Amino acid sequence: MSKPISIFNEILGPVMRGPSSSHTAAAYRIGQIARQCLKNGLKKVSVSCSTQGSLPTTYHSQGSQTGLLAGLTGIPIEAEEIKDILDIYKEKGLEEELIVNDEPCSHPNTYELAITDSKGINTYIKAISTGGGMIKVTRINDCDVNIEGDTYVNIEGIGTLSPILPIHYNNKANLPFVDASGFETYFPKTNKEMWEYALEYEAERGGISKDDVWEIAKEILHTMRKSLQTGLAGTDYNDRILGQQFHLIDEGVAKNKLIPSTLTNRIIKYALAIMECKSSFGVIVAAPTAGSCAVVPSAILACADEYGIDEDTCIKSLLAAGLIGLFIAKDSTISAEVGGCQAECGAGSGMAAAAIAQMMGGNSHECLSAASFALQNILGMVCDPIAKRVEAPCLGKNIMCSMNAISSANIALAGVDILIPLSEVICAMNQTGKAICPELRCTGLGGLSVCKTSLRIEKSLDSTKLI
Repeated sequence: MSKPISIFNEILGPVMRGPSSSHTAAAYRIGQIARQCLKNGLKKVSVSCSTQGSLPTTYHSQGSQTGLLAGLTGIPIEAEEIKDILDIYKEKGLEEELIVNDEPCSHPNTYELAITDSKGINTYIKAISTGGGMIKVTRINDCDVNIEGDTYVNIEGIGTLSPILPIHYNNKANLPFVDASGFETYFPKTNKEMWEYALEYEAERGGISKDDVWEIAKEILHTMRKSLQTGLAGTDYNDRILGQQFHLIDEGVAKNKLIPSTLTNRIIKYALAIMECKSSFGVIVAAPTAGSCAVVPSAILACADEYGIDEDTCIKSLLAAGLIGLFIAKDSTISAEVGGCQAECGAGSGMAAAAIAQMMGGNSHECLSAASFALQNILGMVCDPIAKRVEAPCLGKNIMCSMNAISSANIALAGVDILIPLSEVICAMNQTGKAICPELRCTGLGGLSVCKTSLRIEKSLDSTKLI
């Protein structure tokens, strides 16, 4: 049986620099594990991947290379230096190569690493990125392993590997629910607010206090606010598709060119600013992924600023969002490579819908209904990044899913019958994701990714640089 999911490890996090949680953050965490296997410091890393997976088209353009090399050298993923990781590697005399093969792979985000230390000792590591920055190391040298990075693990010939995730696994946890179905049965017996269940769950799952959970959630909210402020301050980065555009919303309002809906225009502006922070390599929160990093914060922060909602209420909303994301990750996926963009921006929309329902005083049933309706509206949404970058159509989908969240919260709060319970919608979401063809699951091989203009933009970009 798989371990219960941590809200902060996987859903409201990691805190990272862009562009991709499935690629940049996950590769970073794989690099952190690999670094612990080196006894004498790194000399060379060879990365092998299959054409049947996503890495040949995303290794450079979506940050796998950046994350992996930073993890191997110990540079924090939030650090400014990560932007210069290729230059740092060259200065240190380190070697790196990507080897593409036609071997079958069981997961699209499969890494096979051959790392060599300064004394010529080789170590083989096989790992996968499972979505939202989470990983699973499945083999080290001749040993089959199952390392997710939240426990201490002793490996023969290597030693003890330390946890790399912020919340460690409490193997004595007594959790009353681990998925949406269990929660739907459990919550009517206790009748608490959604955020309270999230607080209790994460405290028990990680063996930490409820006060600790609250403070971590507060810090995540602050990071989201800082990402927004960074974007609103203006961003400049050469190697990206879209430059700064958030200011066009205020200009359009001033000229009376836009429909006069202040909340709608604020959400659009905030989503633009947060995505611009990400695309300029700023620090963001993957919630639940980097590609969908603007959905939840643009909805929560726009409503808070529009209506003067206090910080504690926003923290409660964020915790409610985290619980919904946990349910989605448990019985479906938050990886676009596995389930299309419904798994990323779509999941973010369900999370944000519950957050807004919580913010407006909704009970747990209303939060679940809001999330269910939001997810029903996005089933089948594909992932087809233009020029293989995590910028567009990600931007439009972040905005659309934030607005879907607001509408879905209002639907639930008004008492409209949403028909299908959340647990069943998540199962349908999982089945739908499996039915989406691989070309439309973040491989850059279908949809908008292969339009003439997309290919022209891709050709004009220097693929050795990152967003």
